[in-house]
Amino acid sequence: MPDEPITFTDLVRGELTFTPENVPDYGILRANGARSTPWSTRSTTP
Repeated sequence: MPDEPITFTDLVRGELTFTPENVPDYGILRANGARSTPWSTRSTTP
């Protein structure tokens, strides 16, 4: 996560700013509960 606040413009609410400590860093899980880590998957083709 970045150390500086995250700011973006929402079409409905306007400019929004979040501090890093208020934005959780969730891991992505597959439907079966396994972690989704595309950078560590192996290719099955030689």
